[in-house]
Amino acid sequence: METENKFLPLGSIVVLARTTQKLIIIARGMLVKDEYYDYGAFLYPQGLIEDSLVYFNQDQIAKIEFQGFSDEDDELFISYIEQAIEQRGKEQAKIVEEAKGEVEILEVADEEDIFASIRDLEN
Repeated sequence: METENKFLPLGSIVVLARTTQKLIIIARGMLVKDEYYDYGAFLYPQGLIEDSLVYFNQDQIAKIEFQGFSDEDDELFISYIEQAIEQRGKEQAKIVEEAKGEVEILEVADEEDIFASIRDLEN
């Protein structure tokens, strides 16, 4: 069974919501300073101008002007990206669950003696 991936091929040209500037996709599945982005792109037709790399996600795309080239290698690479995203999501869910457990422990401890902090100030 073949699943449709959400990633556009490299070389695709898109316009983001609330903009008119075309962008050409040059990277996919990027972590930038612990923030995840589906795509990295240059301005089109300008190309690379100093630090003109734009990061964005799939849901920000308003229009696909041109879809780039894709083959078996591209599809394999996209499957690697999707696996990495899934793994990262599982790791983040585990961190959130562990944090919830710590919060519950703190709440229980606070409920046991709500005046402990006031008595500590007296000492």
